[in-house]
Amino acid sequence: DEEPPCHIAEKGDDCYASVIDAMTNGILEHAEKYPGLTSTSTFEEFQVALFNDPASTCCPRPCECHTAGEGDTCWEHVIWAQQKGIPDKPDWYAGLSNDSSFEAVQAFLYKSGKGTCSLPCAAVDLSQIEDAESANEKNLRGGAGDDAAAEALAEALQQIGSEEEDTLGKAGGRKEDEQAEEEEEEGECAAAVPGTMCYKDIVYGMGDGIHKNAAWYPGLNKFSTFEDFQSLIHNKNTPGHTCPKPCACRTAELGEECYEKVTWVLREGIPAHPDWYKGLNAKSRFQEVQARLMEDNKTTCKMPCTAPNWTSPSLFCFSVFRSEGYEVDLVKAQVDQGAGIFSCDEFVVLSDKELPITKQVRTLKIPPSDKVGVSKDGTAANTLIFMKAWGVLWQDARWQAHDWVIKADPDAVVLVERLRSHLKPHTGKNVYMKNCQKYFGPGWPMMFGSLEALSTQALDTYYKGADRCRSDLEWQAWGEDLFMGRCLDMLGASSEFDGTLIGDNVCKGADCGDGVSAVYHPFKSAETWFQCYRQATEQVST
Repeated sequence: DEEPPCHIAEKGDDCYASVIDAMTNGILEHAEKYPGLTSTSTFEEFQVALFNDPASTCCPRPCECHTAGEGDTCWEHVIWAQQKGIPDKPDWYAGLSNDSSFEAVQAFLYKSGKGTCSLPCAAVDLSQIEDAESANEKNLRGGAGDDAAAEALAEALQQIGSEEEDTLGKAGGRKEDEQAEEEEEEGECAAAVPGTMCYKDIVYGMGDGIHKNAAWYPGLNKFSTFEDFQSLIHNKNTPGHTCPKPCACRTAELGEECYEKVTWVLREGIPAHPDWYKGLNAKSRFQEVQARLMEDNKTTCKMPCTAPNWTSPSLFCFSVFRSEGYEVDLVKAQVDQGAGIFSCDEFVVLSDKELPITKQVRTLKIPPSDKVGVSKDGTAANTLIFMKAWGVLWQDARWQAHDWVIKADPDAVVLVERLRSHLKPHTGKNVYMKNCQKYFGPGWPMMFGSLEALSTQALDTYYKGADRCRSDLEWQAWGEDLFMGRCLDMLGASSEFDGTLIGDNVCKGADCGDGVSAVYHPFKSAETWFQCYRQATEQVST
């Protein structure tokens, strides 16, 4: 089984309360439950004991930690940040203030990669807790009501950890001389702050800038990170358009251990143990989860790069293609231009083999299936293949953060911004889109497989009921699009018909110059695909 990532319990967690109770009461009343521990054992040692206790289910495995002490290089970095960095350059220390504790500053330096700091241990002063509990008992003995006692205890507990800097920040005084401060500032990095000109320049560059004026951004492309653009602007140092040096970052990629850990948390960890992942939920961005997993030195997770801005409604797009044949070159051509599904907010490609399409794009592998036959309507009877493809997508888990999940054929010319405008009125509903009225009568209109648009609510409905569809529907001779539509209908998802969503020669024809459709199909060579794409993008989007 996958080992859950570690987490040092924080105030507000059920585990935090359990650890404090074990440190203050449990060790005194039931020492046998805590072998090897004493009243002087650390917070993390007690958390380990609760994690290993089969009767306790509220505590995750704590992370290894070390709070810097005087003489450590990290200690000097923290003291400098408290006394000089935060007061003089608050933008470098987002989320911190002059009142932030030593541990809070050390944690920031660790997570941002500044200095040589490790993850700090929890800052717990048991004397303050005991004083708070004594005050609580005194209030109860004096006849104070439960609410007043609880408020007194809560107020006292909120002070825990808020005064460390008063002693640590002053101990030893300021050790840095003028040269040391200059060295600190020279090597300092900082994130771009929303609302600043730096941030606006980066967002423009990642959007319109790289498309309209690529020469302004040498060495960068659509897949470059936020920090890549920030670094370029920093190095150019144009008056009025400057940025601080970005901090080192790396967002985990497919095939890496950290990637697997992040997707596990999104897929299974958060639903099963929400208290272990305070502040995160199923719709959290990949980068948010990775930043949280940085605490665990048993993973290879580094500081992730800044998550790119998404347009509303956000689209997670994917294509399925064979590892042999024309589709590989067609997909590569689209990646090179950042066109089709590769201009969606996020995307993934699936194939029967793991293929490095480009440096930025690799395939997820679909488990093997029997040879595809012919469906009752003359198209591929490929339902089983796509059942497995949808299963791979569930494992990846990133789709959950989006508004819509889009499956598009590789030979479908997808215009993402038009697609958003078609889907926007239906966003937030448990719905999928029917797109073809080829005939009139039972079963029409239906969802043609060149473009399958499912809201995330609808896809969640599918995942919860997929086994039922597989057992109750006679799908073996169906195409995958017919199966998905029938399955969603049976499971209670709603549908909307949009007759202009696609221009499909398999349905009622494809006119790349109609200025209306969001998808045109089929165009099986890179030459014809981009010919249609250029014709379509010359039209005014609606």
